[in-house]
Amino acid sequence: MRIEEVDLKNEQELEYLLRKNPEQIEKGLKVIANQVITPKGRIDLLCVDEEGVLTIVELKLDQDDDHLKQAINYFDWVLENMDWIINAYSKFKISDEYRPKVILIAKSFTESVITGAKYFAESFDIKLYEYRALKINEEKFIICKEVPIPMIPETPEKPKTIDDHLNYIKDDKVREVFNEAIEIIKSLSEDVEVVPLKWDIGFKFKGRSFAYISPRREAFVISWKQSDGWYYETNIKRITRAKELIEEKIKKSFELVGGKLRENKSKR
Repeated sequence: MRIEEVDLKNEQELEYLLRKNPEQIEKGLKVIANQVITPKGRIDLLCVDEEGVLTIVELKLDQDDDHLKQAINYFDWVLENMDWIINAYSKFKISDEYRPKVILIAKSFTESVITGAKYFAESFDIKLYEYRALKINEEKFIICKEVPIPMIPETPEKPKTIDDHLNYIKDDKVREVFNEAIEIIKSLSEDVEVVPLKWDIGFKFKGRSFAYISPRREAFVISWKQSDGWYYETNIKRITRAKELIEEKIKKSFELVGGKLRENKSKR
């Protein structure tokens, strides 16, 4: 028996070898589809792991600074289209209880990809694997070895609260409007999550962000998600305008991420 390490011709060959035996990546991993067309490019391998978690596998023959960026775009598309994917590939028993995870595979990774993965690992499950191609007699195989992702150093900064954001606003009337806008968005459904962040207050449904409200000294900003990206309006000071945006934009963005509005909402 002769074993030697070899170079691959291209990414297509790497994809072919992994598609033949996806358990070379992870035990129990199954390929749902390959070269999945999305508005943001083609997903190399769309898989499901042994726990039913949708898994995006993005391949590179060698180092590429755009590796992680591509995968994040695909993650966003898969997250937005999970219901369709689950129905379209129902025989794979995909779970809807977990966010998709991302696997990057390359011969090696740039420092920027490793650094980026360190921070994005806080938001979703991401793994890096370095591959080696071996030739045993006349047949090629892939061996994958996981690359540890560094931990983010702990910082002593105190987490922000809603009151911290309210107190940042100097104008008393604007502060009242800001607080009322938060309450109106929160009242869209009992499933709305209100998350104070460093610079904003985020609103989520099942982990999916659909709006932000950001304090300024004399006004505030409302941002909302649409199918083609994020939009925002600045310099909001009056509750009438805040209510218009919530009615016209934020309700739709909430439904866009799968939320259902309360059937009997109290009038404001």
